[in-house]
Amino acid sequence: MNGLSGPTLPWPNPVVYGGMAYTAAHIRMADEHIAQGERHIVQQEELISRLRSHGLPTDQAEDLLAEFEATLHQHRDHRALMIISMGGEA
Repeated sequence: MNGLSGPTLPWPNPVVYGGMAYTAAHIRMADEHIAQGERHIVQQEELISRLRSHGLPTDQAEDLLAEFEATLHQHRDHRALMIISMGGEA
């Protein structure tokens, strides 16, 4: 744990480590990662639907969907921490 609620984050945590010089470019990059993650989730949900409609197993596809969702959550948390470290409200 990192002192915040939730697991240890895999990136520099500006709140815990005294701050990193984040810029608008960092926020834009996080926004792009979030948008890409959202697209991956939609595509994976569509794939799962197609597999189900053909009576095929979906276990691995569902596991990958869960990974995509967890990664998206991490991207959103990281963006929020960047905004907070820049003096904004997440």
